[in-house]
Amino acid sequence: MEMTNSKTPEDIFATKLDSPSNNIPRLVTKRDLPAYLEYASDILASINYRLMSLSERGLWDTMRKECWVNGKVPSNLDDLAQILNLPVDVVKSNLTDRVVSFFLQRDGFFTCPELDNYKALKLNSRDAMAEGGARGGRKTQNDIREAKGTLKGGHKPLNRNEMNRTELSRREWKRKESPRTVDLSPEDQEWIDDYEGKNESPHN
Repeated sequence: MEMTNSKTPEDIFATKLDSPSNNIPRLVTKRDLPAYLEYASDILASINYRLMSLSERGLWDTMRKECWVNGKVPSNLDDLAQILNLPVDVVKSNLTDRVVSFFLQRDGFFTCPELDNYKALKLNSRDAMAEGGARGGRKTQNDIREAKGTLKGGHKPLNRNEMNRTELSRREWKRKESPRTVDLSPEDQEWIDDYEGKNESPHN
C-alpha cells in the first residue's frame, strides 16, 4: 500500500502537532521528521501486543504509520477502511481493544500519543540545535569583524614629515656604512684610486 504525506505547508510550519493528546509545544521547523525509532523490546513486552493476531498487528502497524505521517486517522470504521484502502469487514474484525489500547480516540479520530510525543521532542531538539548553531555562527562573524577592525586600527599611516624623517634616516645610515666615507690615509687613497684606474701616473 502506497502511503504519501498529504500535509499542507500550513501543517508543516505549525507551531504544535495537530494532535489533542500532545502537550509538548513545538518550535517552528522547516520539515517534519521522516522516520521514527521503534524499540522492539518495549513493543514485545506489551501484553496487548503479544496477544494480537497477525492481522491485528498488521492493522496496528498501518495505523501507527498513518498517524506518524498525518497525525491521526478517522475512528469511524468506514472512513478508516477507506483511508487504509482495506475492506470494512477486515478493519472491523481486527480493530480490537488490544489494537485500540495503543491509540487515543478523541473528536472522531485516533491519535498515537507515543509517536506524537516522540516527534515533538525530536523536533524541539533539532530546532534548538539549529538555533544554537546560528547563534554560534553570528558570534563567530562578529568576532572576525571585531578582529579585523582592531588590526586596521593598529596600523597608523605615516604623515609626510614622518616619511621624510624616515627617508633621511635611511640615507644617513647608508652614508655612514659606505666605505668611501671612511677617513683614509693618503697611501690607502692612492692605492684605491690606482685600483679603480683613476691614478694616471705610470707604473713599472
